[in-house]
Amino acid sequence: MKLHSSLLLRASALGFCSITMCCLATASPESTTADSPTITAARIGFDGAFKLGCWSPLTIELAGGDESWQGQVLVTAPDTDGVPTQVRKPVVVEAGKPQTIPFSVRVGQSRCPITVTLVAASKGVVAERQFYLGEHQTDGIPGGYPSTNRILLECGASLELEALISAELITEEHLATRVANVQNPLDLPTEW
Repeated sequence: MKLHSSLLLRASALGFCSITMCCLATASPESTTADSPTITAARIGFDGAFKLGCWSPLTIELAGGDESWQGQVLVTAPDTDGVPTQVRKPVVVEAGKPQTIPFSVRVGQSRCPITVTLVAASKGVVAERQFYLGEHQTDGIPGGYPSTNRILLECGASLELEALISAELITEEHLATRVANVQNPLDLPTEW
């Protein structure tokens, strides 16, 4: 009899744990409400060009909700070892207005998610969105180049650097030279 009741007790405990874990697994962050901002886009690098494992500019675009909002924007991305790293900034988003938040990030792996999270002090997570590197879909952003590549940056009108480097004798992909263009010098990062 003792063995039977002990088994029943263990089965009940296991059932309770399973139900609890199912509830936790299906619980999601508070959905974005009309008064919270939404995460509309993410852009990384210079004209989409950046090197894996190197610091790069990342721009997050937010759309203001029905009310002004104050909180933090968190960006999580894996480093070269696959360990999630996080950068954060406090932000105030005015009602109904778009806002661009610049970051410097060091993404270490291609085909990985970059997670953008909006956190309010009083409500916790109010919005979260993942962008995948190297995926060509609505939420995708370009994948990075190997850290051994060179990126030449043109600012303003094209200097036809592509034509100059096409004569390069280096044929190995991991040693390639890439050209990126930034039309407006004000789009260059001012802090790292």
